[in-house]
Amino acid sequence: MSDTKHHHDLTESVKAGYEVTDAYIGPLWKITTAITVVALLTTWGSWELLQLMDRYAEKSSQPASPLVHPGQMNLPPLPRLQVDPPGDVRKMVAENNEILNNYHMIDKAKGVVGLPIEKAMEMAAQPGRLPSTPGDMNTTTADLIGRQIMRDSSSGRMGN
Repeated sequence: MSDTKHHHDLTESVKAGYEVTDAYIGPLWKITTAITVVALLTTWGSWELLQLMDRYAEKSSQPASPLVHPGQMNLPPLPRLQVDPPGDVRKMVAENNEILNNYHMIDKAKGVVGLPIEKAMEMAAQPGRLPSTPGDMNTTTADLIGRQIMRDSSSGRMGN
């Protein structure tokens, strides 16, 4: 009798224009339960495997050397090229800013000085002050630029 309850005549549904019976919940419940059990067993198995690997790592690890002090920074082996990379970057930026923003002597014997970048841009913007290409630079142009820098310096002395 239970077979006739679940197996109905398709002609009855066709005549009605819709499914006249309910969905069979038994097979859906079995599949849902099986998927849940497999997921739980997989999770439990993974947890146990991780615990096993953790215990193995503890047993196989060597004790810390008595020379290592707690809290000591873990440094790479010698030679260490950079001891403090962030500090080195800050120092480099400060040095570059010093060079870019101040007058400084490049070659005293030749009378070559460096000038602040703002001043260099002003001079470069003036027509005819600087050569159009680096290959056009000659000693006379360099001398003129050096003299102009010396004349514009705060000491007021004229360079030779």
